[in-house]
Amino acid sequence: MSSARGSNQEGKLFELCESTRDVEFGIIGASQNGLEVGSLCRDSGHLEVADSKIGEMLASWPKPEVEGEIWPCEEICDAIEEVASDDLDHGFQIGTLNSRGVVGRSPLIGGEPERQEAAKYRRWAEFCDVDWPRTAASLRRVADSYDLDAQREDARAREFAEDRR
Repeated sequence: MSSARGSNQEGKLFELCESTRDVEFGIIGASQNGLEVGSLCRDSGHLEVADSKIGEMLASWPKPEVEGEIWPCEEICDAIEEVASDDLDHGFQIGTLNSRGVVGRSPLIGGEPERQEAAKYRRWAEFCDVDWPRTAASLRRVADSYDLDAQREDARAREFAEDRR
């Protein structure tokens, strides 16, 4: 549970966010002391929301452009495991799903693009299974969501095809 973990884990997560911001892109607002931010969130009763938002930010880590590379990076996987927050996991899943953006498609294509996305996230989950089980579980939940989307898109395509007859 979020409230039971110590400030050491929170500090490490905020340090990761800060180093990611400095190296890659603006992943978290300027904070000189992650421990202070974590303490303020916990003390004000906002730790769950903060965890969720941090999870969303971690999900914005760039996806690999080359097939076969892993995602997310090991440091993010380590942070997810160490913090062990259901709220962070959920935020990570939501952020991952939202990172796909808008998808355009032919009305007859069905759910094939979603099945491809699900397969990609399952491959990444398999890679994470041993060392990062929480991360693997989150990636599988994302894949499951894409499977449901694929079923919905298949039904829409069938309905569209029937309406055209």
